Amino acid sequence: MLGPLEQVRSCLWIPDKPGHHRWVDYQAVGMLLVRTAEAGLAWWSWDQSVRTRVIGSDAQEWSRQWPAQASRACRLRLLAYAYLLGAPVDEALFLCFERLRLARTVFGPEIVDREVDTVYGLLRG
Repeated sequence: MLGPLEQVRSCLWIPDKPGHHRWVDYQAVGMLLVRTAEAGLAWWSWDQSVRTRVIGSDAQEWSRQWPAQASRACRLRLLAYAYLLGAPVDEALFLCFERLRLARTVFGPEIVDREVDTVYGLLRG
């Protein structure tokens, strides 16, 4: 069960700068494993409503279900994990996040910034 989660974690872009800690990713994996144990089902067996509940339909719901010491950055990571694992997620959740930051986390800033520059160039033309 940890194999696919580790593969996703190794694909995510994580800034290499002071103040950003890889532990956010470990917290996100821990959250997925906690809900797996509570549900008695592997994460790949969850339906869309369970995934939405883990990510939280909004920041307040997410904060209510996770301990105060959990980093708020975990919520974005949980959505990135769900996306990369091909899990069906309520599309409305993507509207709750800064999509550019999410895209950079999933695909890396170089690729995203290059594509955004291409779009801006076309719009300017």
